[in-house]
Amino acid sequence: LWEIVSTAAAGAKLSVVLSPNEVNQFERALGADFERIEKMMDQIDVANSEAFHRSDQERILAAAEGTSGGVQMLNTEIKRQLRTWLARVTRELADRMLALVSEDGRRPCCDDQTTVLAPELQANNLLQGAADLQVHLGNYQEALPLFSSCYELRERLHGPEHVDTLVSLSEVARGVLLSPASAGCKLIPSS
Repeated sequence: LWEIVSTAAAGAKLSVVLSPNEVNQFERALGADFERIEKMMDQIDVANSEAFHRSDQERILAAAEGTSGGVQMLNTEIKRQLRTWLARVTRELADRMLALVSEDGRRPCCDDQTTVLAPELQANNLLQGAADLQVHLGNYQEALPLFSSCYELRERLHGPEHVDTLVSLSEVARGVLLSPASAGCKLIPSS
């Protein structure tokens, strides 16, 4: 908690450091259930943080409350920095998975008695998650190519009329509408 308060007070960048084993576990969790990890981030609250000693916790929480904007602003900044990190890590993992698929054409497999999605579907879910994070961060220009990649991948996997492909197409439309480049554009109804 103290490190987070100090990082925010100094205006420094929050860094996430994981051991190689933790990176492997995190990437597997990210590929299997991105939404769960994103929801866990929403639950971050400095006010609920713990310290080894109760007196330390109280002193640190008082320091957090004394920062510009207080605990609420601190929570917002922590979540923003973590989402930025998660969007980058998610995109990198999706790109690595897509590169593996193009190299060896892997298909669904089993690992530790847990069925793992085909790498293409995991990559698609990761790209979707990264796009959603970019929208949440207000980075609509960065989200649009991710939504487009999701659509292209779903179309290749399922065909143009599959429900998942059509959902991905609607996400591309959402990305276009949210993009600053579309400001002032009018929708033209089809005949």
